Amino acid sequence: MKAFAGSFTFKVDKKGRISVPAEFRVVLAAQAAGSDFSGILAFPWFDYRAVRGCGVELMERIATNRSPTAVFENQPVDSALVSVADMVQLPFDGEGRIVLPRELAEHAGIADSATFVGQVNYFEIWNPAAFRQHQAARRALRTPASGN
Repeated sequence: MKAFAGSFTFKVDKKGRISVPAEFRVVLAAQAAGSDFSGILAFPWFDYRAVRGCGVELMERIATNRSPTAVFENQPVDSALVSVADMVQLPFDGEGRIVLPRELAEHAGIADSATFVGQVNYFEIWNPAAFRQHQAARRALRTPASGN
């Protein structure tokens, strides 16, 4: 299985276009084999000021695992369904770029550059400074192993 790994920062041009890392495009292409959509699915992540992105394969796996009778069930709020309501398809242009919609850019505080962060089966898009702060806070929670 190919995974989204690493972090990459790119400029956002005046038209809102941003390059998707080539490494991520390879994973997305492998996942989309047989699909007629070439791009990413993106939605605001409400736990952080970031955008989450994935390929069509992840959405297909979620759909396959959902109960076909869910429409008749009165279950607690499903966070996946909340996110799907805000999801947008962002197709690649000929140079492997996407246009980040204004609403998503504003949610994540993205203006002139953005950082793509791999999270194995999905990725996040952050304001670079916000990601550095987020990552530093997460690393501070980890304590070094004693005796090493």
